[in-house]
Amino acid sequence: MANTEHIEIEKIGEELEEARQDLHRTVSEVSKKVEMVNARLQPTQLLNDHLLLSVSIVGGLGFAFGNRSDASLSALLVSGLIGALASGILGYDN
Repeated sequence: MANTEHIEIEKIGEELEEARQDLHRTVSEVSKKVEMVNARLQPTQLLNDHLLLSVSIVGGLGFAFGNRSDASLSALLVSGLIGALASGILGYDN
């Protein structure tokens, strides 16, 4: 009976070690993905990746804030720019 218990303990130990290795691999993969996403979301990287969109947004915002005569046009333009920015960053324009 002691021999059976010893075999079971070894089996549980092996399973525990295998689970520990799987967890380590998973944590490594997640860390790499987090680093990659973090690098992609840096402001300078976003500007480099979406240069034309960035310039358009800045120009549109300049127009919207400078245009005091038609507030509804400015609000519509800002809403469109926010939507374009979100779709550009999230990759919906690809």
